[in-house]
Order: sequence, then C-alpha cells, then structure tokens
Amino acid sequence: MDNKPTQEDLRKQIMLDVEQTEKEMAQEEEGAKKEAGKRYCTYEQFEESIKNYDPEKDFRPDLLCGCACPAGSINIIAARPAGGKTSAMINIVRETLTLNANPENEKRKILYVNLEMNYRQILTNLHLSCIYNFAEKEREKLSQLKKTIFAFNHTMKENDWENGKWLVDDDETPHVVDKSLKEAFISNYLKARNLIKKAMEIEDSELKIYDGIGQKMEEVKEEIEKCEDGSLILLDYMQRLPAPDGFHTAQRYLQIQKASAELLKTAIEKQLIVIAGAQLKREDNNKGKETAPSMDSIRESGDIEQDAHNVVILNKDYAEVAKSREGGETAKKMNIKAVKQFVFWETNGKYEEFKKEENNDNRTTQSEKKKSPWDQIKKKSRIKGYIRK
Repeated sequence: MDNKPTQEDLRKQIMLDVEQTEKEMAQEEEGAKKEAGKRYCTYEQFEESIKNYDPEKDFRPDLLCGCACPAGSINIIAARPAGGKTSAMINIVRETLTLNANPENEKRKILYVNLEMNYRQILTNLHLSCIYNFAEKEREKLSQLKKTIFAFNHTMKENDWENGKWLVDDDETPHVVDKSLKEAFISNYLKARNLIKKAMEIEDSELKIYDGIGQKMEEVKEEIEKCEDGSLILLDYMQRLPAPDGFHTAQRYLQIQKASAELLKTAIEKQLIVIAGAQLKREDNNKGKETAPSMDSIRESGDIEQDAHNVVILNKDYAEVAKSREGGETAKKMNIKAVKQFVFWETNGKYEEFKKEENNDNRTTQSEKKKSPWDQIKKKSRIKGYIRK
C-alpha cells in the first residue's frame, strides 16, 4: 500500500502551517504591543497611583536630613575619604532596625552591600551605634568610655572588665572603668545584641550583609534583584563597584556611569530604595586651602549625581542637601552630632554659620581701607554731624 501523501494532503498541511505561523506572529505582535503599552502612562493609572501613595510613609532617614527616599530611587551620601560615608550608612541601618522593632511601623528589609570592609567591622560598629542609641539617659556616662572596642570585645567574649583602663579623662589619662559604667554598657549591649541577632537570624531575615568584594557587577546586581519591593539597599560605596561586562577596558568614569544606570534600572523595576556612598575628591583653591565640597567633587562621577534622587554631602560637622527631587530645601545644612567612639551619628537641628561681628562706627571695614584717608575723615564727620553730604 502506498502511504505517500497526495498533493491535496500536502496543500492542506501547508495551509495549516501557514495558519499556525500567522497565529504565532499575531500573538507575538499583541505581546509586543502590550509590552510597549507598559512604557506609557494613562491618566487613570496616574490617579490610581496617587490613591495608593502615602508620602508620609516615604523613608526619611535622619542622616539624609529628612529627605524623602521613595521606592525606586537612588540616594547618595557623599564625603571625602574618611569623611563618614560608612558610619552614616551604619547609622541608617540602626535607625531602620529601631523603626522595624516598633509593631506599629511597616517592616523594611535591609541588604547591606559591602564593597570595602569586612563583616566583623560592620557588625561591631552597628552594635556600638545601637548601644549608644539604647542608652538614652546614660549617654553622658557612656560617652566617657573612649576605648569602646576593648569594652565590646570583652563583653562579647564574656571576659571580666577588672583593671580595664578604658576610661580616659580630659588629660588623656587612662582610668579603671567603674561598676556603674560597666553595668550601663553591658545592659545596653544586650539590647543591641538582641535587636541585631533577631533581625539576622529569623528565617526571612530583616538584615542581610552581602560581601561583594571581588564579585562581578552582574553578581552584585543579581543579589540586589532578589530583594522584595520596598527593601532598603545600602551600597558602600559607588566607586568600589566592579566594571560591568563589556566595560572592563573603558575609562573609569564610563564604568561608573554604566554601573549607576544599571543600579537605577534595578531600583525602578524592583521598587527598591538604594542609598549609596560616593567618594568626593579633595580640591584646593588657589591659596592652597581645601574648598567646601559640592556635587562636582564626586570622583569618577559618570552620571551618579544625575541618577540620584537625593544627594547629601557630609562635611566635617554638618550634612548638606545638594539635591532633592521631592521639593526638599537644597543648600539646607544640618548639624551632625557625632559620638565617634560609638559610631553614633545623628543630625541635631539647623546648622548655623559662624557670624562675624558687625562693624560699628568706630571700626574700619575692608572697603573703607581702600578709600583715601580724606574719605574716612568725611564719613566720621558726617556721623558726628560736622558736615553734610
């Protein structure tokens, strides 16, 4: 029996294949249209987003001067080397964990992407910051303790403090720590330990510390993408990010530009809050004095400042808002209260510039010095009513 398909069978099969191909193409075209439609916003979508958005729930960390950090944003804390970037981010972790501990607040997951220090240093500093935060009424007493690392290590190892000369007076003379100070430190250490351990050990942990040192940019990004919507990502720090694939031989500012763009895309798609450190370069004026930092001082900046929602610059004893997209007051400065041995930072009211004494009638201003002696005599005479203008 001949099983070869007839011409009619072949024609029908071809027609079926064509129909199937046309159907698949139509489905792909419809899918492409839907995908393209997602890139456009309707007014109904806008109204719905406003109904679901509560600006009071925006994350407003203390060390970002209260600037709103909505989901889907990158926010920059910029400082010169050893200017406090890591300390600021550790204090933001402490602030977030404290907020999470309040049952009335919505819990926020934290991923700390470490590109510079080891986890022991990060967690030690976080414990010290929490100890001082919990102390409240005992802060003045605890601030006398200068060698806090020794105290923390002894407490963590359950060693005795006997003869521990970690209390330093104004003359830099070491003294043995008294019993009341020791008890204050240990009691607040237990509170800090409980807070941090609970945040890290629960099955769906609130705090994760990821060691990104030596990892590829794509691997760091992959870890960030695993976070759920609304999570807080702390990146220490931008210029330590590795070069993305295809950019290994590019200039460093182009590598940072690409890394920043990838980070922003991930933050928007996953609705994450990213707070990243950025290093400022040192700049001197023509007199050899260090100038006040600005956004232009960000090293190898690429598009860091353009991609950022907020930029806050740390400079010695104050934090300054250099950029804020939520209508915040730029050039706003806040005093930083820092208890360095406890890695405890917080902003403390408005920053007040040093005001020079106003010149009175008996003083000579710089502009007056440039005038002739006769002009100064005439001015003094007019003040005394001797001559008219």
